[in-house]
Amino acid sequence: MKFCIIVSELDAHAPLRIKEEVEKGGHSGTIAHWEEVVLDIKDGKINFSLNGETSFNEFDFIIPRSGRCWKEEGGEKILKDYTFLLRLVAQNEPFAEYSLLNADYYRNSSATDKLTQQFFFALNNLPGIDTIFSGEIKQVSAREFPFIIKTIQGSKGEGVEKIENKEQELSFVSNQENNSKFFIKQKYYKIDSDYRVLVLGEKILGGIRRMPENKDGWKTNFSAGGMVEKYEINPELEEIAIKTAKALKMDYVGIDFLKDSDGAFRIIETNALAQFEGFESVNKEVNVAKEIIDFLIERRVFRSNPPTPLLKREEITK
Repeated sequence: MKFCIIVSELDAHAPLRIKEEVEKGGHSGTIAHWEEVVLDIKDGKINFSLNGETSFNEFDFIIPRSGRCWKEEGGEKILKDYTFLLRLVAQNEPFAEYSLLNADYYRNSSATDKLTQQFFFALNNLPGIDTIFSGEIKQVSAREFPFIIKTIQGSKGEGVEKIENKEQELSFVSNQENNSKFFIKQKYYKIDSDYRVLVLGEKILGGIRRMPENKDGWKTNFSAGGMVEKYEINPELEEIAIKTAKALKMDYVGIDFLKDSDGAFRIIETNALAQFEGFESVNKEVNVAKEIIDFLIERRVFRSNPPTPLLKREEITK
C-alpha cells in the first residue's frame, strides 16, 4: 500500500510518526508539503499530483494535515491557507483511486473554524460554549468580564487572549484595526485543566487531561508548554465524543472539552488534524499512527469486499 501524508510542517511529530508506522508495516510512505500539490484540469478531466509528476491516483491513501502555513516573503510572515485545496481533494475522492482520511467531513461539512463549529454544536444539540461574533469586533461586547477572544482560525493556542477589563479589550481591538482576521468572543470558564479525547471511527482511542505550565497560566495546549496526564474516559464523555464525531462525519478527530461550574462537559473545539504527541506520551499503550493506518486499510478492504447480504434482492421484494 502507498500512503501520502500532506503537511504544512515537514518536521512535525504526527506525519513523521505516521510515516514511521507505514514503513514498519511494509508499506510505502511519502511526506509532501501542500505547496507541492498541483491541480490540473484538462479536457474536463481532473488530476491532483505532487509537483505535476506523481498523480494522487498512484497512492492508495492520502492523509491530510493542516493546510495552513506561514511563509517568509519579503521579510514578512505571510499566511498561506490551502484548506480550499483540501476540500477539492475530498470532493474528487469518490471519482479517484485514492482514499482520503476524513473525506466525508471535508466534503460535507463547513465546520472547520471555531465559529462555525460552535454554530454546528448548537444545531446538533451538542454542549458547546457561549460565543459572540461580528464582522467588526468592536461592535459587540462580551456578556461579562473576563472573556476569551480568539481568531476563528488558529491552532496550538495561537490567536487566543483572555480579556480582563474594558481597557484591555479596547487596547486589543485597537491593535487589530489593520488586521484582516476575524475574531470571536467566548465565555470564560475558570478551570485548572481541560480534556482531549481522540476518536477513530466509532472507537475511543483514549483521553488526556491538559494543564497550564504554571499555576498562573490558563493555556493548556501541549505545544504551548502545557502539561498532560492520562485521563480515563467516563461514559458521559464517551457518549458526547462519539456523537460529535458521527455528527461531523469524521473518521479521526481530537475533541477538546472543559468542565463548567456544574461539572458538565462542554466542547471547546474539534480538530480533524489532531496532533497526538502529548497523547502518546502518556498513553504509551496506544499507537495512534498505527491505529489510523490499520483503520484506513481495513475500511478499504471492507469497501472492496462488502459482506454478502443474508437475503437476495428478489427475496426481499417478495
